[in-house]
Amino acid sequence: MKKNIYIIISLVLFLFLAFLVKFNYFYNIDIYVYGFIKSIINVKITPFIILITNLITILTYIIAIGSLILFLKHKKETHFKNITTNIILSIIIYQLLKLSLKIPRPKIMWLIDAKGHSFPSGHSYMSMFIYSLIILYNSKYLKGNIKIVVNCILVSLIILTGFSRIYLGVHYFSDVLAGFILGITHIIIVKNDLIK
Repeated sequence: MKKNIYIIISLVLFLFLAFLVKFNYFYNIDIYVYGFIKSIINVKITPFIILITNLITILTYIIAIGSLILFLKHKKETHFKNITTNIILSIIIYQLLKLSLKIPRPKIMWLIDAKGHSFPSGHSYMSMFIYSLIILYNSKYLKGNIKIVVNCILVSLIILTGFSRIYLGVHYFSDVLAGFILGITHIIIVKNDLIK
């Protein structure tokens, strides 16, 4: 019951945010956040930010392919298949939402190339989904201070991934927030199938 309440709240938040963005009610907030982040852009940290934004893409492919290989070797371990399936499903979900809502990317200087529409941020969605999945596994198998340290690093990576998308000029704050909401909603829905 509590799980269903969390899912409903998350979906309502996403739909409300999508409404605000689609009809430009969130625009001033997006511009304010971007203006603040733009003020701290520095050529010395930009390579690190690009690394952070690329890390989730690389990690997503590694986990999806690795889980598929493990499933093919151990077909009774269906959670490996579920991981790969849900990664593919998450990509389909955010791409369909981008195509449906057709919200353009920021009309500002991009520090990297980006294609497609802006809302929601796929990188933010995947960072919330993948890093939260690892956090769930860590919470099951790691103990003590090592679990706390590793999970704090993973939470930091979620935040930094979202930050990186705004810093690089390819997303607004609202895109990132929407991606985070979708990612956490997805993990709440499927976590029992993924964590065995």
